[in-house]
Amino acid sequence: MDKPFKTHDEQLEILSSRGLSINNREEAKIVLAQINYYNLINGYKTPFLEVNSLREGEERYKSKSSFKEIYALHEMDRELKEVVFFSLLRFEKLLKTSCAYHFSYLHREGLYPYLQIENYSSSQHQLAYTLKNISTLSNTISRENRNSDGKKPIKHYIKKHGHIPLWVLVNFLTLGNISYFYSSLDETLQNLIARDFGERYKKEYCSKEKISKTELIEIIKICNFFRNVCAHDEVMYSFSLNKPGQTAIFKKFFDEKYTGKNLYDLLLVLRLVLPKDDCQKLIHSILSIKRSYAEAFTSISVDDIFKASGFPS
Repeated sequence: MDKPFKTHDEQLEILSSRGLSINNREEAKIVLAQINYYNLINGYKTPFLEVNSLREGEERYKSKSSFKEIYALHEMDRELKEVVFFSLLRFEKLLKTSCAYHFSYLHREGLYPYLQIENYSSSQHQLAYTLKNISTLSNTISRENRNSDGKKPIKHYIKKHGHIPLWVLVNFLTLGNISYFYSSLDETLQNLIARDFGERYKKEYCSKEKISKTELIEIIKICNFFRNVCAHDEVMYSFSLNKPGQTAIFKKFFDEKYTGKNLYDLLLVLRLVLPKDDCQKLIHSILSIKRSYAEAFTSISVDDIFKASGFPS
């Protein structure tokens, strides 16, 4: 067996043999029992390892590095995910609302216009999105109608009104689902939805730049990746997209370099689509978290960690 089972004491012995300081073993065992070794150590050890040891294939921890520091990084990342996730849900709600309004305004005939392929883009390269989207919408209705009681919205609307309005259905969709919906729409509708975000951005930031459908698609993409990271409780501070999307299209908005792949880039694009007050609250929350953990690290600095998130020095 390549990875035999290890008790908490054995796990701590391994860490100690690699140079990691463990001041209170009983507290460390409690932490391992609550989080587990793989999620904590494998997820958050990297900033505390000697670079040369990684190259040589034998892990060694930096001088003064401690189990307590690794746990602090885990907790800081958890707090960051909470505030980022809240903002991503806010964007998700705004996007769903805009999509439902403009689509329903344009397609008022019939009971289920969003299940009709002719109400989406006729472009061949968008066909896959359209088919995926219609399938998702149909399956969502079936699932919610089957699993909910008569007091729930889906079953209530089917029983009382004989159909489900899109503005009700969107509440049961994920950000990934609504991204397929947006990618299925024709150019006119995509531009109308992008304009909702662009007009608010221009007004609140006194900008002359507008947000196009191409830019909104890229924003949805990076938001969806980070939403999944938050929802699945993965490591976020060092998360980076393997294949970032278009970056040159955002140069007109930012003085900072936009790479389209890390947490700092996410904050930049959220500034384009969130109300200004919401965006400022997010930034203040992140700065507050950073300050609260400034003294928690001794072998590295909190600035080193934020550099891994793409923040400029």
